[in-house]
Amino acid sequence: MKRQILISILLCGLWACNSATKQTEQQADSLLSETERMIRHDSLDMAQTWIDSLIGHYPEQTLQRRRARALGDSIRYIKDCRTLLHTDSALQLLSEEMERQQGAFTYVRQEAYQTRGNLFHQHLLTPQSGIERSMLQPYFDEDMNLFVRCICRSPRALETRSVSLHAGEDVISRDEIYSRHAYEANGSHFELLTLRGRDAYLLLEFIANHATDMLHVTHEAEQPYEYVLPAMDVNALAEAYELATLIYETKALQREHERAASNIARYTARQPK
Repeated sequence: MKRQILISILLCGLWACNSATKQTEQQADSLLSETERMIRHDSLDMAQTWIDSLIGHYPEQTLQRRRARALGDSIRYIKDCRTLLHTDSALQLLSEEMERQQGAFTYVRQEAYQTRGNLFHQHLLTPQSGIERSMLQPYFDEDMNLFVRCICRSPRALETRSVSLHAGEDVISRDEIYSRHAYEANGSHFELLTLRGRDAYLLLEFIANHATDMLHVTHEAEQPYEYVLPAMDVNALAEAYELATLIYETKALQREHERAASNIARYTARQPK
């Protein structure tokens, strides 16, 4: 008798457990159906939220979790395809704008080791006879990385610690010197300091934002040396900033384009033949 009662209790427990499992599976199936509806109606972000919720709240429903992950892959595929279309169009527009912007620039090639050369603004080129004045000289290398050469011609040696720009009360100072070179010629001391990357970009950005102000360049040293940027230099430097911005935007879009193309290739390779 006791054995029959125990068996009955066990059967009731199994039935209740099976009933609960079926109910849980039905709930998960309902969520999946709603997720598929969201995808069809292009509510991709909301659909992804439901997928994450389903995977987190139904750990034992293996089949439903597998379907959820497949739907997640589909959402990423759709987004990557759209990214590819968007970046294709945007890169074409940026390429055309860069071509127009580069009209004021020219390549200067070191034949010993360069194929194309560095890209300089025509107004800020160093004369073949040598450096004649203090100036800021931006250029782009063959990989379109930005550099700004801070050239100072002074009556004395400086050993500059940093380079500052002043426009009224606004100041920017850069002390991350990438390279440094100094020499004497014709009774003058010449110092060439090179900034690169973000430091160079921020310097040009400051100039572009204060293009209508009087801009003072200061080589900070034990005895600082200061000069005023000529208006034509300011215009050329502002144009270099615009080109640098286009280059940065292009590189960012290219990375986004390559990432989307790589994701699409992996998704396609996983699909059954």
